[in-house]
This record gives sequence, structure tokens and C-alpha cells, in this order.
Amino acid sequence: EALEDKLIDGLGQIEDAYAKAKQLAGAPDAHVVRYTPPFSLGRIFRALSESGKVQIELPRQLVPQLESGRAYYLPSFYAP
Repeated sequence: EALEDKLIDGLGQIEDAYAKAKQLAGAPDAHVVRYTPPFSLGRIFRALSESGKVQIELPRQLVPQLESGRAYYLPSFYAP
């Protein structure tokens, strides 16, 4: 239905999408690079837990003190 309603350009596998991107970019010899998330204990805990949630309480001094209204770059292990 999505193709008929023109919500997507075509159907296929990920390799088809890579080929189309190379064609549209005019870069037929381009190499696709896939980045994966870095290793983290949080990912292991989520994978092993049935509910998908792990609650860990850390001492206050180990948790970064963030101020509202400021932009921060945080490593992925701080993300839920």
C-alpha cells in the first residue's frame, strides 16, 4: 500500500537501498560503512532482563550534575 500511495520509492533489501543511494549520489564505487553502538554493560543488562528494564542506584557523586537549559553531550551509557 505504501508504494501505491507513493509513501515510499520502492521495495527491496538493504543492499538495494545502498545501490540506489550510490546511484542517486553519482558515486557507484562508494563503500558503505556501518557503525554499531559501542559495547556497554547497559546493553547486556537489557538483553538479559525479561522486562527490558534494569534499575541501578548509584551514589550521587557518581552521577553527573546537569543543569537545565544547557546542552550536553553524553556518552551512550547515560541514555535510557
